[in-house]
Amino acid sequence: MLACRPAETGAAESWTVQVLRSETVDDDYCIYVHVPAACQEGACSAIYYLDADWNTALFRELLPDHPALDPLISVGIGYPDPGALNRNRDYLSPYDEREPLSGGGEQFYGFLTDELVPWVEARWPIAAEPGNTLLGHSYGGYFAAWVLYQEAALADPVFPRLLSASPTLGWADDHLLQVDLDQATLGSAQTPRKLFLGMGEFEDTLSLVAFDTLVAQLAERDEDGFASRDQSYAGADHDDTGPLVLIDGLGFLAE
Repeated sequence: MLACRPAETGAAESWTVQVLRSETVDDDYCIYVHVPAACQEGACSAIYYLDADWNTALFRELLPDHPALDPLISVGIGYPDPGALNRNRDYLSPYDEREPLSGGGEQFYGFLTDELVPWVEARWPIAAEPGNTLLGHSYGGYFAAWVLYQEAALADPVFPRLLSASPTLGWADDHLLQVDLDQATLGSAQTPRKLFLGMGEFEDTLSLVAFDTLVAQLAERDEDGFASRDQSYAGADHDDTGPLVLIDGLGFLAE
């Protein structure tokens, strides 16, 4: 029988934890929705975050009532069986033989945009502006950056605000680095896009090189409707960057 981890929240907090079936992926997901008190009577922006089986604590302990940030409705995407490594299938595209489960990014993106977001917006008061935020770490950070290019041709992207912590940018022979070189534009006058990238000082060498390369490529862009910021965190390793990127990235998005 399918089961999701409890949100482990206090009685005063409003959490919904539910299994949601995806027809696009043909799989089940655990969805964790937190609606702060300030968002229960009026619309708030939504932040969607990956790896909710591990990252829900960020939104339980770190984000609520943060003095420098506006309240957000948070939507976590996890799995009934995190040990099945379906995140590797969902977050890593294109396929690379080094990970036999990889290559399902377009199907997972379809689940997010065609199934999950409409499901959330039908149930909670989500503000239309400035648009949804997507947060990912590691493989999830790669997926967040991948979404930037997946939506580049859309005048109204579903996730115009992206936070990418320690992204695995070397995936599939530096696929995203080549995509950036091939991409004519990331800006849209109708829906401005923003990307925040964060990497720890003590990440592996290949990840650091790929990160620096993408940062340099993005710095060469001068486009209306697109802005990016990068941050290298001194003294931080791969596991440290999630909460740092969450807070610093939301600050950047609010500017």
